[in-house]
Amino acid sequence: MSKESELEGMVRVHPAGGHRDSRRVITDMPIGYLHGQEIAVVNFIDVLDTSGLPLGQHFHANYGEYFTIAKGKGTLIIRAVMPGETNRIKPEIVVPESIAQCSKYQGLFGVETTLDVDSSDPNRKFVKVSPGLAHTFILSSGSVLVPFIVDAPNDFNPHDKGNYISFPLI
Repeated sequence: MSKESELEGMVRVHPAGGHRDSRRVITDMPIGYLHGQEIAVVNFIDVLDTSGLPLGQHFHANYGEYFTIAKGKGTLIIRAVMPGETNRIKPEIVVPESIAQCSKYQGLFGVETTLDVDSSDPNRKFVKVSPGLAHTFILSSGSVLVPFIVDAPNDFNPHDKGNYISFPLI
């Protein structure tokens, strides 16, 4: 192996996994360490030609996310879920009575709004979704959405499905 190839091998990053469905292709990229282990903490979500289908439709119980729309545009629907609230679309889904950091929305429980997101506008390119905020993206075909995990507790386990709670908004 040449020195150049060796150097290239140190610089190139290969996907750590991912999956696809009719709405999007998700590529996992290992960008850092969490509690001493390299994990995929960022995904690249490429929206397929079936634009208009919702992405997200959930909230997190104990961590938040930053999102950047790297390409394209669309809308983000957010709702400050209320502890004990029953989902209006799927009544079998009930918000837990206790959600980490949810108290920051205490005066906003039940409030829902729609925001424009647009990669060409720096003021509409980035959003932060904290624990207890249900979020749904509707993005144009060809858009690229990049989420980053933030506000994770020390004992955060990215594989714990209890941190992810389905909550359809549309």
